[in-house]
Amino acid sequence: MNQDFEIENGILIKYHGNDKNVIIPDGVTSIKNYTFQNCKSLTSVIIPDSVTSIGNYAFKNCKSLISVTIPDSVTSIGYNAFEYCKSLTSVKIPDSVESIGSSAFESCESLTSVIIPDSTAYIGGSAFSGTPWLENYPDDFVVINGILIKYKGKGGDISIPDSVTSIGDYAFYNCKSLISVIIPGSVTSIGDQAFRKCENLTSVIIPDSVTSIKYYTFYNCKSLTSVNIPDSVTSIGSCAFKDCESLNSVNIPDSVTSIGGSAFKNCESLNSVNIPNSVTSIGGSAFSCTPWFESYPDDFVVINGILIRYKGKDKDISIPDGVTIIGDSAFENCESLTSVIIPNSVINIGTHAFLYCKKLTSMIIPNSVTSIEGNAFERCSSLTSVIIPDSVTSIGNFAFFFCENLTSVTFGKISVNLSETGSVKADDILSVLIKKDYSIEMNEKIKYNLIFQMFASGLDEEGVSAYISENFSAMSPVLINMNHTEILQKILNSEKFVTEENIDELIQYAIDQKKYQIQLILTNYKQQKNWYQNIDEISNKFKL
Repeated sequence: MNQDFEIENGILIKYHGNDKNVIIPDGVTSIKNYTFQNCKSLTSVIIPDSVTSIGNYAFKNCKSLISVTIPDSVTSIGYNAFEYCKSLTSVKIPDSVESIGSSAFESCESLTSVIIPDSTAYIGGSAFSGTPWLENYPDDFVVINGILIKYKGKGGDISIPDSVTSIGDYAFYNCKSLISVIIPGSVTSIGDQAFRKCENLTSVIIPDSVTSIKYYTFYNCKSLTSVNIPDSVTSIGSCAFKDCESLNSVNIPDSVTSIGGSAFKNCESLNSVNIPNSVTSIGGSAFSCTPWFESYPDDFVVINGILIRYKGKDKDISIPDGVTIIGDSAFENCESLTSVIIPNSVINIGTHAFLYCKKLTSMIIPNSVTSIEGNAFERCSSLTSVIIPDSVTSIGNFAFFFCENLTSVTFGKISVNLSETGSVKADDILSVLIKKDYSIEMNEKIKYNLIFQMFASGLDEEGVSAYISENFSAMSPVLINMNHTEILQKILNSEKFVTEENIDELIQYAIDQKKYQIQLILTNYKQQKNWYQNIDEISNKFKL
């Protein structure tokens, strides 16, 4: 096969050639991200009908690319896939393609002809921005297969056509002349950032056919004074109404179950908020920097059992009983905080919950808690010890990232002195203990020690036993050098790992390492199992 093509398991990883006209080999099933990016000499490419996907940035900035043949085997075109292909004049999307990613053909400044089949159900934001095809589209509303991908009109008061079923990502982005919008009942979804930075938009009517308000949908709509959220909506995305400076009240219907982080942050006129009992998830800073939040009558801002923010400045605090979730960023940057008592009602500690609590020295987590999210205690630089109950079954990445003075971690019955683990950090230890990630790369002595302790404590018995069985030959020296007779006895009692075939090697290693108590336990075990050939072997078998 041509050495210019780097292919692994049918995936075209990279093209290393300089040819102008390229035919991708048959048998390639997908073109990976960045494969042809910046191949400035490439003028044409033929993709075989074995390919099902074109990755993100796959042909980005191929400035000389004039033509591309996309076969009817391809089902998806990734985001930015052909961005800045300035010589590309036409593209025919085959019937097989179901999705076209954001900015897929953005800034293809020669692209005048585009054929999109009825089968394409998703077209990402700015997919064709900066192309003559889009600029010359004969209608203010650029609607493809029911998706409003761009509004090009002069703004004012508009009504979106009934033919639209989905308002695409960025469809009205930065449309500063837009004043009011009526969305028809045919629309079922409003895309990410659809009305972002529509600074003069004062009102919008959302029909009850819409089920979610997504990420940054109305961000920075500074003139928006009111919005009706219909009772069909179940979620409000992160930053959905952030920086809507004129929004003075919001009534969230009973249908909503989640409100994303910073959803209403910096809504500086927001005095009235009604949140129903149906809401079970509220992201970090969802209502920060609003009059409603600032005037909340308690230091603990608790909504439906979710502690969304602590506003006080006390050093030592007790979280109120009844709180079930310590929300994302609830104590972030509480620099005076030194100790926290968490009640037994809490089941979840959110992302960034205690980020940058630089004076927090210790943490005892109650056995009601089942999950700790990512970065929960990141950069708690004074934290020296943490006790985590074995009720915790889930822990996010970097939960204790940059806790540089953390020296003691206890999980259930297992305690680890981090001053003895060298470069192995608390998050690595907890990946083994809680995530049961035995593949993690870390000092093997430390990892094997942890896994033996997990076996002795009955944690993940099936998974631990399988790992020990597969790796016992490498792990057994660590077991002996631990000199932990109780763990060794449990290993022997299980009758899973020490066999008639390997016990002599273990006994000899214990003798060599002068672990005589371990040697005695092993020799007694061998005798109990009647694995000696004769009585003389007991004294003559091994080198002392």
